Amino acid sequence: MMTLNSLRLPAMGILLLLLSLIVTAADDIDIPYTKFVLDNGLTLVVHEDNKAPIVAVNIWYHVGSKNERPGRTGFAHLFEHLMFQGSENFHGDYLSFLPQLGATDLNGSTWFDRTNYYQTVPKNALDTVLWLESDRMGHFIDSVDQDKLDEQRGVVQNEKRQGDNQPYGKVWEDILRKTFPAEHPYAWETIGSMEDLNAASLADVKNWFQTYYGPDNAVLVIAGDVDTEQVLARVEHFFGDIPAGPPLIRPEVWIPRHTDERRVTMEDRVSQARLYKTWTGPNWGAKDAHLLEMVADILGNGKNSRLYRRMVYEDQIATEVSINPLPFEISGLTYLEVTAQPGMNLDKIEAVVNEEIALLIRKGPSKQELKRIQQQKRTDFLRNMERIGGGSGKSATLARNMVYGGSPDAWKTELQNVANATRKDLKRVAKRWLETGALVTRVVPVPDYRTSEQSADRSGPPVPAGTVDVDFPKMEREQLANGLNVIVVRRSAVPLVNLSLILDAGYAADQEVLPGTATVTLSMLDEGTINRSATKISTELDNLSASITAGSNLDSSFVDLVTLSSNLGPSLEIFSDIVLNPTFPEHELKRVRKLYLAAIQQEKTSPLSMALRVTPRLLYGSNHAYGQSMTGLGSEAELNAISRQDLTRFHDTWFHPGQATIVVVGDTSMSEILPLIRRQFGSWPSQSIPEKNIGTVEQPYSNTLYVIDRPGSDQSVIFGGQLVAPTANPQEQAIQAMNDILGGMSSARINMNLREDKHWSYGAFSFMRDARGQRPFLVYAPVQTDKTAESVQELLREIGDITEDRPPSEAELELVKRSNTLSLPGRWETARSVLSSVSEIVRYELPTDYWAGYADRVNSLSLAEVIKATSSTLKPEKFVWVVIGDLSRIETGLRELGFDRLQLINADGELME
Repeated sequence: MMTLNSLRLPAMGILLLLLSLIVTAADDIDIPYTKFVLDNGLTLVVHEDNKAPIVAVNIWYHVGSKNERPGRTGFAHLFEHLMFQGSENFHGDYLSFLPQLGATDLNGSTWFDRTNYYQTVPKNALDTVLWLESDRMGHFIDSVDQDKLDEQRGVVQNEKRQGDNQPYGKVWEDILRKTFPAEHPYAWETIGSMEDLNAASLADVKNWFQTYYGPDNAVLVIAGDVDTEQVLARVEHFFGDIPAGPPLIRPEVWIPRHTDERRVTMEDRVSQARLYKTWTGPNWGAKDAHLLEMVADILGNGKNSRLYRRMVYEDQIATEVSINPLPFEISGLTYLEVTAQPGMNLDKIEAVVNEEIALLIRKGPSKQELKRIQQQKRTDFLRNMERIGGGSGKSATLARNMVYGGSPDAWKTELQNVANATRKDLKRVAKRWLETGALVTRVVPVPDYRTSEQSADRSGPPVPAGTVDVDFPKMEREQLANGLNVIVVRRSAVPLVNLSLILDAGYAADQEVLPGTATVTLSMLDEGTINRSATKISTELDNLSASITAGSNLDSSFVDLVTLSSNLGPSLEIFSDIVLNPTFPEHELKRVRKLYLAAIQQEKTSPLSMALRVTPRLLYGSNHAYGQSMTGLGSEAELNAISRQDLTRFHDTWFHPGQATIVVVGDTSMSEILPLIRRQFGSWPSQSIPEKNIGTVEQPYSNTLYVIDRPGSDQSVIFGGQLVAPTANPQEQAIQAMNDILGGMSSARINMNLREDKHWSYGAFSFMRDARGQRPFLVYAPVQTDKTAESVQELLREIGDITEDRPPSEAELELVKRSNTLSLPGRWETARSVLSSVSEIVRYELPTDYWAGYADRVNSLSLAEVIKATSSTLKPEKFVWVVIGDLSRIETGLRELGFDRLQLINADGELME
């Protein structure tokens, strides 16, 4: 047993003196932990963090697709799915049971070198989770039968179909096959092939479990509001009697090197050509791996990177640029990805990429670039420090470094390498790993282990005692003389401030102007002001480690700021300049318009985006403020018609303090920030804004099935919807409960039917898009093509059943209550999540105490109230149905469903013959 401290914090760029101080002051950031190794080989790492009454349980097994063999690929990921289906002593679905404990950040994942399972729960549920995790580690294999294997095989195959069905969805498989030799363990995708998944047998399942799922091949991290010695005792109690697995053979480092360039051209149903360049790279933990990440950020990640600035801003030949080093355990892979402007020749794209890489190899980065990236990486890590759970929080950091680096503090080496990196270092690394051997793809650890004599009671999982009290943070409210509302919630876990200006505008404000005006206006706020150019804005924000984003949703527009609390004053000054003084430069509008034109074309190739574009008009009609694309963009012609004057007019019309609120959550107080806000926004003149047409719509009966033809589609996407009451309504908790039961949870009826019972879909859900006026209630199901008509029929049956023959039950309501209330301790762990909840109060005009009384309202729901809300809300005969798929393969079945008419429409919602 030993105690070690750690964390990883690279940096980003202010004044050179400040930068130097920040880079060298690495030791002020820490994740204290205690490490134990049980007698059976299980490694336990404990981190105490008592800022919230929750605990994260993150278990990593040192096994992934690297441990498979040709002919049995995809097995590690398939096994991960099986591990959620219960154990020998727990006869249920983990993903359905854990939300009843209040679990958040609940998931599992498989990658080349590891498989992990994680959940964050109220602290009183720790014993329950330890029982569950130990039961599937030590008492799992006899719970798997042929039916379970076949069920999850179907689910995984639908997951693969869904991925392959996306634009550029088949590139990754080809890149791996051509980058690594056939016998290399990274030569296949983690999800595997359809043929290999079909070949998986029960014998394979048992052998995999017995080989790789022993305690000596696992790292268990427990982080949160815990006592270390108590955790050790509980872990020994639950895990101590599980025997170790057999000795394992682990592959050594094997980095293939290519001297010759290889080229591949692929065809896909995409609207934009894309260039990939892929190189093998250094393995995890190597110094070159740390430095190569810095090279990548300088070269191609973010608006200030060389390739982005050159290709997206200056030459305007691309819409997206990124470069991603992926250091795996025995080798690495680095891939560069550039999405061309529509119609742009990839020869020019590739020439610019090669030119910029050659320049970096020849001259190396500038001093300013080096400092900026060091500061940026530090700030990025700070943003992850606030969370204990999930895939990127502190528990994951400790587990990752223990599994790959042999110690929870292995990240210290990376931190030091980044802090000490020189321009010469980065120049050397760029030359070594990026100069030659690219694949160019174009798309037109055996001790004497013993078990303990004690064992846990396996008759059933422990039931959490009592409940964990959680209070919504206190909100302070003020109002400036011009009507601007200010709400502040103090959260000091990390030295960051999150701020959001919420304006009464949104997509609904586009009703009297060209669709897409709100989206383009908000996106161009940081493209230049009276006082600053777009480049100056970006540079100043980078130097302050601050970021500003802007956007819109249905009812409101928003401008968000995240900054270090020490830089709040200067960051807020830039923020106010962007909000109050945008100039919408004509040359920047031309560039941004190209990006959005490309985005519209992308939307018209994505089945989900197609549905989001056409459904609102079918529900609301063309004269309603909500009757436009949910993506916030109109047609290409409408976007081309938007002028600089339109943007200025939109800003002048809707940006006024009397209908605006600034929400602040973070390391500050009302007394500190109010004078800063008053200084920047106190003279902002107020005036009234137009009234948006969000009146009630009487949906007529319509028995028409709308179809968008997508030839060659690997799946069909089914979208159904009707209008329901606004978010602020007396029955809201009952309506939400109805949605959770029907399709709002993974254990809901629709998903259990189409995914778990029929295996026709990777996931099917229902949801409501919150709004001040009537909301769309939507059902979404991507399904395999040959089951399209049958899936529509099942969805119709489920909606009819819940309103009549099979109303919500007490058991279903109890599950909803437990899931929605016991998860509250983890819901507001981060400042960003608190900001989101306060913003909902503002956006939908909810009572100030909405979240304070949320748990009581949910717990007081009666079954009669939910049944009444279901029957009064859901009207199956008023549902509008849209199917996106290959018409030649689905038309016959759809015409047999009994709809009065099958109507073809295009991706803009226009009727077709």
